[in-house]
Amino acid sequence: MKNSLRYLCMNGAESDFLGESTMENRLQFSSPARYFEEAMPLGNGTIGAMVYGGCKRERISLNHDTLWSGKPRQMIRQNAPEVYKEAQRLALEGKLPEAEKLLEQSFTADFGQSYLPVGNIWIETESDGEVCDYHRELDMESGIARVSYTASGVRQEREYFVSHPDRCICIRLRSDKPMHYTISAESPLKSAVSARGGDMYLTGEAPVSIAPSYARDICPTVYNGEGMKFTAITSVRTENGEVYTENDRLCICTSTEVILTICMETSFLSFDLMPAGDSLAACEKRLATVCEKTYAQLFDAHTADFSHYYNRVKLDLGFESPSDRMTDERIKAT
Repeated sequence: MKNSLRYLCMNGAESDFLGESTMENRLQFSSPARYFEEAMPLGNGTIGAMVYGGCKRERISLNHDTLWSGKPRQMIRQNAPEVYKEAQRLALEGKLPEAEKLLEQSFTADFGQSYLPVGNIWIETESDGEVCDYHRELDMESGIARVSYTASGVRQEREYFVSHPDRCICIRLRSDKPMHYTISAESPLKSAVSARGGDMYLTGEAPVSIAPSYARDICPTVYNGEGMKFTAITSVRTENGEVYTENDRLCICTSTEVILTICMETSFLSFDLMPAGDSLAACEKRLATVCEKTYAQLFDAHTADFSHYYNRVKLDLGFESPSDRMTDERIKAT
């Protein structure tokens, strides 16, 4: 089964996606994700997004590959080779408790640090009616996630991708009748959210230390200003609606098409240098470059780049014909 992919450009002209995607290259579901593992993953190697596909309240979880707790430090123990040989000797003599204690005290390094989430972007609508014709899919050949459904008599469609060429997350919201949206952000880390104009800023910092659960005698989380800084900016563009801010949220009124662009940066410089980069300035610079392009240009650059790599290899498992069953149903049937 072949499915020709189409999209609407911001100027309203309809265009064809270059190429076709087979059913076997898509994951599809008939309901929103209930938890993280059921969400649809998107990423470009540096920034990532998990799309849950909620109706009244959509959640997109964000991450950046350099957002970790901790700071550069020396992890190599002095005289480690000699300590290892001594522990080996003790073990061979049957003195296992002594060998273990020696390794813990003088050989192993301190605990490592934690990879951390940037936070969540929430998209809320005013639709309260019964949801029907729900469909959620991840097209792995083009790196595009889609959600569509009808609620309160309004047909709604969403499209998501994470661009490697433009280093941003793009989300398009469309409906066959004018809709109202509220965009908000949050982070589990020390952070702040502000909104001005058509942009929403999520800024914060990572702890300088997060202790593992077994280290009960150590403060579990330490903030001292030396941790990694991060910035995520969500920008809204709409041609037929009004955008305003309210309580650090972005509100969109009476719009049938909304484009969200999300850029993320951290203060990471190198594994052996203190995080001192200006994440805010870098994020604003990236966003300014992205916002010079139309959604169609961002879409075309992403799909051409992603499909080029994905289509280098094809795996045939010998099925006689592609299945149009929901992915979760197919998993349960195996």
